[in-house]
This record gives sequence, structure tokens and C-alpha cells, in this order.
Amino acid sequence: MKQEWLDLLIYSMDHPLTPEEQKTLDEALSLSDALKKEQEQLLAVRNLLLQNTPPASPIFVENVIAKLARPQQPKLTTIIVDLYPQIAAACVLFIAVALSAIYVSEGSLTYDALVGVNELSFGDANTLIDY
Repeated sequence: MKQEWLDLLIYSMDHPLTPEEQKTLDEALSLSDALKKEQEQLLAVRNLLLQNTPPASPIFVENVIAKLARPQQPKLTTIIVDLYPQIAAACVLFIAVALSAIYVSEGSLTYDALVGVNELSFGDANTLIDY
């Protein structure tokens, strides 16, 4: 039995063959007893599978429809993504208020004023490092 014939036989189980392919398969089946036996086994397995399909549950459709009709609870990630623009705006507002407070209290927005070391002398810095 050629592998090409076996592939064609397996393909024919699930797909319609062209007239040329069907002729090739018929010739191969007439020439090979092993291929005929393989075809019989494949058809037997197919019939067994078709006989053992579970019956359709009448409640299944009702359960699906009922579940679809229930309102879905929003997921936490959806809530966070929906709130993202408001959270971002609040953060920008907080930073603007903080910078304004530093500017009003210190009179400038230099790096030293932002970090809070503008009135720190070298000796005080040394004391803080040693501490």
C-alpha cells in the first residue's frame, strides 16, 4: 500500500474528491487488500463515533439564554480603564498644586527648592549625612 493512496483514503473520509481523485482511489482499492481493510476500519470507527454522540440537552439552550439575559458585572480592569482619564487628571492637578505651593513658599522652582534643600548649609548637610 502506497502512502499516497492512504493519504487519499483519509482525505476522502472528510472531503469530497474530484472525479480524477475518486478514480485513483477506486483503482488503488481494487489493487490493494490492505487499503480495503483500512477503509473498512476507518468506516467502522466513523460509525462508532456517530452512534456515540450524546443527545442534545433541552435545558442547554434555556441555560445559555438565561445566562445571556442576566446583567454582567463589570470587571475590575474595565472599571480601572474607564476611570483612567479621571485618575490622570487628578494626578496632574495634584502635581500642579504641589508645584504652586513650593513656588509660593520658596519664591522659585529651582532644583534645591523642589528637593527642599535650598536653605541647607554645608555644615547642616554634613551633620545629616553623619546622622
